[in-house]
Order: sequence, then C-alpha cells, then structure tokens
Amino acid sequence: MAIFVFFIKLSVAMYILYKLIVKAIFDKREKNVMLILVISFIVMVDLRNLFNGTLPQTLTSELAILFFLIFFLSRLIGDRSSLSSFMRNFVDVKTLFESEIIENLEEGVALLRSDTLDVLASNKAFQEIFGANYSFISLADILSAVLRGNDQFEITDYNNHRKTLHFRLNGYGRKYAVLYFKDITEASYSKKLTDDMINEIIYNWESASSLVMLRTLTGEIAYLNEPMSNFLHKSRLSLLDQDFSTLFNDETEKLKHISITKKLVDGEIESYKGILRYTYPLQSVGYYKCEEQFITYKGKKHILTTGIDITKEYILEMLFKSFQTIHVGNNNLNRATYVVADLIHFDLLFKERLLNIIPHHISSLSMFISGLSEQDRTYFNDIIFEKQDFSSKIICYSDLFYFSVEGCIRSSGGHLVGVILRYMNPEIMTNNLPVIGTMILNHIKEGIIIVNKEGTIEYANEMMQRILNYEDEVLVGKAIVDISLGLTQEMLERNMELTKAHSSLHFERIYLTREGYRVPAEVIAMNMEHIVADKMLLLIRDISEKFIYKKRLVDSQSRYAQIFESLQDNVLEIRLPDKSVNFFREFDSEKGLIGMEISFLQWLNSISDQDRSIVYEAIDIITSEKSDHHVFEYRYFKNSGWEWYRATGKYIVSEEGASVIIINQNISEIKNVIEKLEESKIILEESEKIANMSHWKFSVSKNLFSVSSTFGPIFALKKEIDEIYYDNLVGLIYPLDSAYFEYKFRRFIWNGEALDIIVRFHAHGRITFVNIIGQVYYDDENMPVYAIGSMANVSEKMIARQRFEESRMLLEHVVEQASYGIVVIRNNGVIDKINKGAVELLKIDISQSQCETVELLIAHLKKEFYNYEVNQLEKLAEKYQPSYTENLSFIITDTSDQYHLKVTSANMHDADNRFIGKIMNIVKV
Repeated sequence: MAIFVFFIKLSVAMYILYKLIVKAIFDKREKNVMLILVISFIVMVDLRNLFNGTLPQTLTSELAILFFLIFFLSRLIGDRSSLSSFMRNFVDVKTLFESEIIENLEEGVALLRSDTLDVLASNKAFQEIFGANYSFISLADILSAVLRGNDQFEITDYNNHRKTLHFRLNGYGRKYAVLYFKDITEASYSKKLTDDMINEIIYNWESASSLVMLRTLTGEIAYLNEPMSNFLHKSRLSLLDQDFSTLFNDETEKLKHISITKKLVDGEIESYKGILRYTYPLQSVGYYKCEEQFITYKGKKHILTTGIDITKEYILEMLFKSFQTIHVGNNNLNRATYVVADLIHFDLLFKERLLNIIPHHISSLSMFISGLSEQDRTYFNDIIFEKQDFSSKIICYSDLFYFSVEGCIRSSGGHLVGVILRYMNPEIMTNNLPVIGTMILNHIKEGIIIVNKEGTIEYANEMMQRILNYEDEVLVGKAIVDISLGLTQEMLERNMELTKAHSSLHFERIYLTREGYRVPAEVIAMNMEHIVADKMLLLIRDISEKFIYKKRLVDSQSRYAQIFESLQDNVLEIRLPDKSVNFFREFDSEKGLIGMEISFLQWLNSISDQDRSIVYEAIDIITSEKSDHHVFEYRYFKNSGWEWYRATGKYIVSEEGASVIIINQNISEIKNVIEKLEESKIILEESEKIANMSHWKFSVSKNLFSVSSTFGPIFALKKEIDEIYYDNLVGLIYPLDSAYFEYKFRRFIWNGEALDIIVRFHAHGRITFVNIIGQVYYDDENMPVYAIGSMANVSEKMIARQRFEESRMLLEHVVEQASYGIVVIRNNGVIDKINKGAVELLKIDISQSQCETVELLIAHLKKEFYNYEVNQLEKLAEKYQPSYTENLSFIITDTSDQYHLKVTSANMHDADNRFIGKIMNIVKV
C-alpha cells in the first residue's frame, strides 16, 4: 500500500511542478521560487529512492505528503489558484482607483465587496452622486435593478434633482465587483427634445396640403402624408416599408427618379428641384413640382421629397392654349371640326363634336388610337410619347374618317399635354397647297401633278412648271398623255387602279417640255380619295443629272477596278462581331469587291506564332478605339514560305454593320534588305572593333561629323556618340596637333588635297595616336558636299616606332662616341655607318666618298695599309650570304709603319636568322 501511495504522490508532485513552471514562464507575476524549490525537492528525493530501490515502507508519512499535494493541487487548478496573484491584482486595482486616471474619469467607478456591498474604492464622479446622497439613495436597490437587467433609470437626490443614470456591473472574482455609471441626463433630455421635434414636424406634414414623402437611402418608404398617397392613388399602409421604385407604372419615369436618387447619394448634387410626371395605371398622368434633399430622421439620414400638385394648372393651360390655337386667327373654323387629345386624362376633348360625324361614340383616347391603321397608330404613339419630333400628317380612323394632326400643346414646364386634331371633311376638301403638302411630306419634295380619272391635269406646283417650262394656266387642263412619252389612256387607267390597291407606285418616265425636249424623271404615284371620284397624285423628280452622275460612276468604278487590279497589296476585311475574314481578289463594277472568305481562326493559324499576339493587340486597338489608321507588321505563311506584311487597319461602319479593313503591303524584300544591312552593319562594327578603327562622314553644310559606334572607345570617351561637331572634335585633339589638323583638313575640304595624317587625341588623361584618312565628294558645281573616311588607332605602332627611333639614336650616339672604330656594312655591300674613330684610324676622307660601299673600303685599305691577308679581305667583301660563319680577325699596318690596326668582323642576323650585314671593329694595337 505504501508503494502505491508513493507512486501517486510522485505523479501529483511532478504535475504540480510542471504547472508551476508553465505559469512562471508565461506570467512572471505568478513566479513562486520557494514553492518550486520545495516541490522540486520532493520530486528529486522520490526519484532518487525509486532509482536506488529504497522505496518507503511507512504509509503515514506518504499519506501526509500526498494530502498536502492534493490540497495544493486543488488550489492550483481552482478559481482561487492564484491567491498571491489575486491579492497582488487587488492591490493594483486599488492603487489604480487612487490614481489620477480613474479619479478624473467622467464616468463613475466604484469597487464593491460582493457580500457586504461595502465601497472599497471609488473615484470623484461616484462620490459626487453617492457620497452626499448615500443615506438618501439605496445602493442595494440600484444593484438589484441592474442585476434584473434594468440598467437605466431616474433617481432623485436629497435636493430633489432628477438625474438619469446608466449603470453596468462587472464581477471581479467572487468577493469583489466593479460598478460603473454615467450621467446621461442631458443626453436623455436632448433625445426627448428631438423626439418632440420629430413629432411636431410629422404633425405639420400631416396637416400640410403639399406632398411629403420620406425614404431611406436604400429606397424604402419610411413616411408619406395623406396628400401624397392621394396623388399616387394608393393607400398609405400599402406603401410604407416598400421600395419607392414600385410606385412607378412607367419605366422611363422610374429610371429618371432612380438617377436623381443616385446623384444625391453619390454627392453629385446637394438637392434636386424640378417638375416630374407620374403615370397612372390607365395612362392618365399627374404633374408635381418637387424638391428632394437630405434630412436626419430618427438619427439616420433620409431623403425628403416635398412637392405641389400642379396637374390642375396644366389642365387649365391646355384648355387655354387649345382655345387660342383653334379659335384665334383660324379662318377655316367654319369649315373644320377640331378635337384635342388630352394626354393628362388620356381622353379626347370636344369629342361631342364628332357625334354627328362618326356613327359610334369614341369613349377615350385609347379607343381612338386603337381604331387607327397600324402605320398611323405607330406614328401617333411616337408623337404623344415623344419618341420622334413632331411632324404634321393625315391619319385615318376606322378606314373612313381622316384627321389632320395640326400641332402639339406644351405646358409652361415644357411637357407635352395635348395634341390638336382636325377632322377632314371629304365634301369640302379642295386642291389647295396645305392639303397636298401634308400628304406628300413623307414622300417627295419636287414636282407635283394631280390628274383626274380622264387624265386631265388639275394641279401642278411651281417646280413642275419650271421642269416642263409651262405656265400654270397652260399646264392645268392639259392631258397628261400629251406631255408623257409613250403613255396611253389605257396605261393611265391601269395605273390608277393599281394605286388604289397599293399605297404608291414607283416608276421612271420621260416627260416632254414645252419646246419638246425630253426630261427623264422618277415618278411616285398615289391615290387620292375624293367624295366624287378618286384622283391620282404624281410626285415627279427630275433625274437628268442622275444619268450624268451614273455615267461618271461607271467610269470611276472601271478606273477603280483597274487601279485595284494593278495594286500589289492585298485587301482583307474582318467583319464584326463574328470576325469572319474576306480576302478581296478583284473589283467588279456591279458586284463590287470579290474575294474569298475564311474564318478568323484560320487566318490567325497562318500567322507566325511570334507575331500572333501583335495582330490580336492591333485588332483590339482598332475595334476599341475605332481607329481610322493603325499600322503593324506581321509574318504570314504563303507559297511555302513566310512573307512579311506591313498592315494598315481602319475601323468602318456601314449599313451592313461594323468591320475592320486591313491593307497588306508585302515588305519581305525590304525586310531581307534590312536584315542584310543589319548583318553588314554588325560585321562592319565588329571589324572596326577588331581593327580598332571607326568610319566617319562629314557634312560640309552642317559642319558635323557622323561617326560609327566604335568612335567612343577609340578616344576613351565615357559615353557612345554618333554625331560630333567639328569644333568639339578639334577640342579632343592634342593642343600641339590641333593647328596641324585644322590646316590639313581645311586643305582637304577646299583644295582637294589628300588626307592621310596622324594626330594625337587627348581625353581623360590618355593620349591616342589616330591615323585619319578621307575622301571628298562634290556636287555638280564642284562644291564640296560631304566627305567620308576612317580613323584608326595606331598608338601601338607609333609608340613602337618612337621607341625604335629613340633606341636607334641612342645607339648612334654610343657608336659615335666609342674610342675604337666601328663600321656597319649592309648585306648588299653598302656601308651604313662609320663612326669617328674608324674615320681617324683608317684615314678616310668623308668628303670624297671613299667609304660608300665595301668595295671602295677594301680598295682604300689596300692603298693605305699593308701586311694584310688577301683572303680575309675577300671574305669581308662577300654580300647577301657569306660563306663563313665565324668571326674574321686580322691585323693591318699603316704604310708609314706608324701603327698597327686589328680588324674584327662579325656577321649580323635578324630574328629569323637571316643575314642582314656585318659589323667591323677597328682597334689600334
């Protein structure tokens, strides 16, 4: 049993130690070093006993330690586990209450004991309310109300002052709680005033005669008064909380009001003022002068609509303007019957005048419109709903009764409120100009002739008289067949019958002028119904010039076809939106452009993969921007090879739809030439880099050098340049050489002298030797135009030559100053050098040229010296390739026996071991 308790005790101790260490790591305020050491000691002792095998045998001590650990474990994992920490936090909270932060809060704060409700700490705001009134105000009642959920109520202090307080309570462990409250007396009073003000405003709205509606920013109707609901012909309850867009029966009016609301919400306008129309379900309308603006209602932003019903004013305006139009200054009033289409009530005004004319009663404007023909109904609806501009026309009701649409009536606000109609009585219709003009307004504007069934001309307008060169009194009464070429009476009667069956006839005819000239004309024939007998109206257009234009058009089409066939470029059309591609091959004067059609995908598949994105982008640019000129290049596979095209695209719109026209110019040869030029340019640049040179072109008129890309590296410039002015180039030349360059270059340009000079260039502390070569080109007047040439960096050669010259001069100086004689003989036998010592020892007279060749030198030696070996002198005279390789050495004696000379000769060879000459040393012995 003791061993079992031992293992339980060890497990509990290790768990407690683990929890203490974790708390100490994550919360330094929970660190308890002494407790950790005690528990660690217990664990270590038990582990030592376990490993040594000395387990305890007494149960009492183990149980005592286990009970202690279990008690401590219960405190550790319970709500009172952090006793020291809780006390520490309580002290911190009490210190916080005594600080200026809590003390100066506007909100009252108090720390209470949960069981006794004693105030342990509080701030100034709490003491002002509860300090002096503690015996008058029960804190227990307040806490009880807060716990029941009543966090806001009024209290009255001992001074009989009413205060509205808002409370909230937070627990702080089991023993403590924090009470917060805020004095909201003024806020509550302001809210009450606001509610009273809103109620007063709503009362004013209810008693006002104007229209009032209130809606949220999302469009829900929050309020509308009785006049507004009466104007809308709907009940208030059915409209509240509904979206305002459901009010409208006409889509156009709804969209307009939504647009106004959007502008208000987006801040484009601050308010809206205007006259709006409201259409009722039976197409009658009402008008109201409205104003819309933002207001704050119940703490939220709303849109307020106020207005005045002006429908009655518009009705009075319509009646007044109808009377003015019909009765004032109307000479035909005694012969005409007028009615007015009332667009406010959607009814006919003065329709009782038609009771004796039309057998059945026209009850409304809708009935009148439904009785019109389909064409006239479309025309009349377009007029009253303002889908087209007003134009006068004669309309037919019930296929028997004709009305002339005379004019429109508009209100002072610009709204269409009525249309004036005049009934056309067939018994009193005459051939006057207004009637005829009304009938042909939508057909033609040129010559007009009216003929009866016998073919006699009853009317001809001025244009017809000018076309045929007749006066009115001569043309009227004349037979139509007399002025028409090829027209017979039978043909005329047949045409009159056809006009009754069809609305109009279209044909061409030739008329004869007074002088007998022929006038080709286009004719439109229409039937005119009459009470006695029908007549025929002819609308005639002179097309004499049309034949001329047609001939010119044919000629131009033929010329265009020839030009199109001679073009090497091809034309293609991409039709939108299906993007079918048409390749035009030829042009026909009648059919137009003729070609082959393929799909857009087929065309793209023939384009190079590298250029397909370019073509896509170009087509998108042309279609989106509707560009009339966009140029791009691409490769197209044709005839078993790739060909380059430069395409010019244009967006066009025709009656058949939109399309993109592309004119392709074959630039394959140009591209090949460009590639070869680029290749040649690269080869030239690389060659110049290898040769360390640059080419240039000098423009005489501009005084400017155009140089190649290798110019900068040659002169050690920090940046590449392709142009440099003459003065700037001279500035790069070494100062000691600049005058020499200017002189030579001036002579080169203006005197035609050859340019092949070496000058020094100085840049960034570096001197470069440059060989400049050029050639001048002249115009027809022998004036220099430009010069071309090259610049080569010859610094290495010049430096080597300079060093060679310095070495040669140094050697000559050493040879000249030597105490013994030295003679240098070339391989061709010419003596190159004789120093002063050799001249003196050999008694040579320089002025008499005794030593120009080796033969002369040997002759001189034989004359002035003796005791020499002949074979040695002959070896000395050998040229080009001597037979000996060892050095020669012999002694000669002066003829006067004054001194002896030792002559030594050594052969000289170059780096390739080729013989180049001999060198003789003469020493006095």
